Amino acid sequence: MTFYLGAPEPSWISSTERPLFVSHTRLRRIKSGFSFPVSYPGGRWVLDSGAYDLISRHGRHLDTSERYVRAVRAYDVRIGSLAWAAPQDWPTEDVALARSGATVADHIEWSVQSYLEVTAWWRRLAPDRRCPEKLSIPVDEDL
Repeated sequence: MTFYLGAPEPSWISSTERPLFVSHTRLRRIKSGFSFPVSYPGGRWVLDSGAYDLISRHGRHLDTSERYVRAVRAYDVRIGSLAWAAPQDWPTEDVALARSGATVADHIEWSVQSYLEVTAWWRRLAPDRRCPEKLSIPVDEDL
C-alpha cells in the first residue's frame, strides 16, 4: 500500500521521491510568471482539491469544474508525475455543512455531480492525456 505524505508546501514536490499529497489551494496561489515545482525524479504525488478548507471557509468551491480541470492539466503537464487528482468533493463534516447551509444528502449529490463534471471536462480539455481520476487512495496492485 502506498501512503502519501501531506505536503504543506508545493516546493516539496521538487525535493523528494516520497509520495506526496499536495493541495490545490496551495498550488493555485502560484501566480503566472512564477515557476511550478518540477517533480523529483522518480517522485509521485496526488492532488487534493482542498475541498474541506474551501467549503469550511467559503461554503463553496472557488473554481468552476472547468477551471479546476484546467489547473489539474497544467499541474500534470508542468510539474509531472501526477498519479491522480481528487474531484471537487463536498465534505460532510459539521463545519462544512454549517458553512454551506446544505444537508449531508446535498453534499453527497454535489460530490457525485462534481466527479461527473470534472471527468467530462477532462475528456474535453485533455483528450490526449490519461485522466488522473480516483475517488479513493489507490492501492498497489501487488497487495
